[in-house]
Amino acid sequence: MSSSVGSSLAGRAVVLGGSLAGLLAARVLADTYDVVVLERDAAQDAPGARRGVPQGRHVHALLARGGGAFEELLPGISNELLEAGAVGGDVLADTTWCPHGYRLRNVPCGLRAVSASRGLIEAAVRRRVTALPHVKLWPSTTALELVATSNRVCGIRFRSLSDDSSKVLAADLIVDATGRTSRTPEWLGALGFPRPVETRVPVHLRYASRTYRVPADVMRGRTALVYPATARRPRGALAQQIEGGRVRVSLLGYPGYEPIATPEGLSAHAASLGMPDIEQIVTSGEPLDDIASYGVAANVRRHYEALERFPEGLLVTGDAICAFNPSYAQGMTVAALEALTLRNLLASGDPNLAPRFFRQIAGVVGRVWMVGMANDLQIPSVRGPRPVQLRAMNAWMRQFFAAAQHDDELSVAFARVASLVDPPERLRSWAIARRVLARRCGLSPYEIPRGRVGHNTRVDNGLLRGRP
Repeated sequence: MSSSVGSSLAGRAVVLGGSLAGLLAARVLADTYDVVVLERDAAQDAPGARRGVPQGRHVHALLARGGGAFEELLPGISNELLEAGAVGGDVLADTTWCPHGYRLRNVPCGLRAVSASRGLIEAAVRRRVTALPHVKLWPSTTALELVATSNRVCGIRFRSLSDDSSKVLAADLIVDATGRTSRTPEWLGALGFPRPVETRVPVHLRYASRTYRVPADVMRGRTALVYPATARRPRGALAQQIEGGRVRVSLLGYPGYEPIATPEGLSAHAASLGMPDIEQIVTSGEPLDDIASYGVAANVRRHYEALERFPEGLLVTGDAICAFNPSYAQGMTVAALEALTLRNLLASGDPNLAPRFFRQIAGVVGRVWMVGMANDLQIPSVRGPRPVQLRAMNAWMRQFFAAAQHDDELSVAFARVASLVDPPERLRSWAIARRVLARRCGLSPYEIPRGRVGHNTRVDNGLLRGRP
């Protein structure tokens, strides 16, 4: 379809899904298209959990790189969140991190993060995006099927949940941001296109979350507490300060270690962790809401970048491409980075949009996916291949964290990688390896002869194999 007479826009884009990935995509598309966002949930202006975001009441984090991407897309959004009650802090100095059971140093790393509920973040983004002149949000609508001619998608058939009517909306571009439940693979098959190959890592992770009011001395100025599950203790906990002077806690566990979603179950789970601050919040804090429970059966990555044929006029973004383990807090940041990639491609005017978009985001998604998969596959109950490369990576990271608990520079290096500012390869550089080896051997880093660490390199006669 063509845009109206006198308009400089390219036509109409339809975004399926009004969650964060869809809203950020709509923000970018509004520079080029008239945009309609089809959202299954009813209209909602105030912050709060939505039925379409079952994980919305659990701990969420906007990583430092994600915060920067949000600012590029929506200048001033961080200050807007802070003015609405969100809590800002240094990613390392104001957070207790205990990866692999080792507590990192609380030193400034120069990266700022905003801690808030998912509902507050989404409401702020929705308000900014829907205020744009070329964006319309249609609530209470659900997509039924793609409409296509030959090799091009030209519209979407949708149903209005308010009157159960079915209609077709013509479009020059459809963007699927419907998350884990995306039906694009099924729709592609119906149109005669190949479905993307899926990589699945069954994690069977269970959350139980609650919001509390606690005395200020419990958090001691910390923005967040991060206690990931480990191979020896396949359960963990996350806590964060959010707006309204509240603290939200998410307890998590893999099969056999799941939290029970009752007050007694939360208390027992917290007590089993050996983390006094988490136990104090759960057992002594004033509960402010009901317990929310959520389960993740598997992490799923759909390899659209590997497809040789894909229809024009269609894109996929957010969890519809890759649904990560939510305990690693990567989803919002990756969605924002995908939106920036889309913005740059639209600005270039390249008509071959989908293949280039999928190829470019595959690098970001692949790195984040590898780190998450390595963490999950250290848990004995998680099924999946454990090649030598992955086992070596986990063995090296155990040695890294054992050293980082005593080393400011190593702690900062991890914070930068965990915030998606630096690539994971940074933690295997020689500068980092030298500091790890020095801590292990009781030497100065400069007494370690120069070399390098790679996946096939044995460092210090077995360091990568995980020997203490």
